[in-house]
Formats: sequence, structure tokens, C-alpha cells
Amino acid sequence: MQGGLGITDYIIWNEAAMVRKLLTKDRLLRLKISQDNWCIICGSQPETVEHLFFECKFSAACLQMLLKLVQKGTIKNDVKGVWHRSIRAVKGKKCRALITAMTAVLIYIIWWARNEALWNQRAPSPGVICAQVQQECKIRVVIFYTGNVAGMRGSG
Repeated sequence: MQGGLGITDYIIWNEAAMVRKLLTKDRLLRLKISQDNWCIICGSQPETVEHLFFECKFSAACLQMLLKLVQKGTIKNDVKGVWHRSIRAVKGKKCRALITAMTAVLIYIIWWARNEALWNQRAPSPGVICAQVQQECKIRVVIFYTGNVAGMRGSG
């Protein structure tokens, strides 16, 4: 994934996902733009916002990898539920901001992975997704603490 969005852009973009404005395959089928409505990543369920971000095995695997990184266990594997529980569990404004940023970035990158599968017939692995989320969050943390935006993109 090249370039990137600012955290405000991620949050605005995620609002579109949460109010079901994304053109998932179920919406495209209703608009008579698509021939089918099956999830392009797993192929086991119709592709709705709920399925793609909260129910799909691919999304669950990505989420589990991220939860391992932050050493959080969870019983339920949906992104929205984990975000709500994590926000309540952490102390401090900065920690809550990081959890929110991770969730927003994860949802955005899952959408990007879905589009890679749709348009380029390849989906990145959950490990690649997790690495991208980590990189984006690392950039956000450095910018947050230093205020230095110049030179952050493309540095690894």
C-alpha cells in the first residue's frame, strides 16, 4: 500500500464503513453492477460491511495477530467489539487514541486488501496486513509525540 491517510482521514473513512456507505458486493448487486455478492476474500458468505470487517475469517485472523502484538486476549473476534472493550480497558487518553488508530487503520487496510483481491486477484496475507497496521501506527505515534511529519512516509 503506497501513500497513506492521516488519522482524521482514517476516522472519516471508517465512519463511512460504519454507516454502511461502502460499495460492498451486496450493495453492488442491488445496484445491478455486480453479478454476485460473495465475499471476494473468503468466498463463504455474502460480502456485507458486517461480514467483511467483523465476521470474515480473514478479518478475524488479522485482528488476532494484532491482539497478540498488544497482548490482549479476546473471546469474541469482531473488530467493533474488541475496539469497545479495549477502549474501556486501557487507561489514559494516549492509549485510547492508539487503540482507536489501530482499529481505524485495520478497517481501512482490510478494505484495501479486499480491493486487491477484487481488482488484482491477490489478497495479502494477514501477516502483511498486520505489518502494515503496525507501520501506520508507528508513524502516528512518532508524529503524535514529536510533531514531526516530514520524512515519516517511506521510512522503515
